Amino acid sequence: MEVIVDFRGVDIVVHGNYINGEDSVYNYGDGNGYPGSASDFEIDKITVIDSSVDIFDFFSSRDLEIITDSVISVIEN
Repeated sequence: MEVIVDFRGVDIVVHGNYINGEDSVYNYGDGNGYPGSASDFEIDKITVIDSSVDIFDFFSSRDLEIITDSVISVIEN
């Protein structure tokens, strides 16, 4: 999957796999529950538009968290 997001004023193309979150279940029949899980996106590659050069390694781990959150926001909204 490819998603275009703005990162610090630059449109980047984020390539990867989206993992849909799961809803929580508050009470199974036996009294247990499940807290659910948040959506996630596993980034494989990041490029700029009209380029195939992977720039993933130029981003810090914090930058990648911001990019991942932006991608999920675009997909889910």
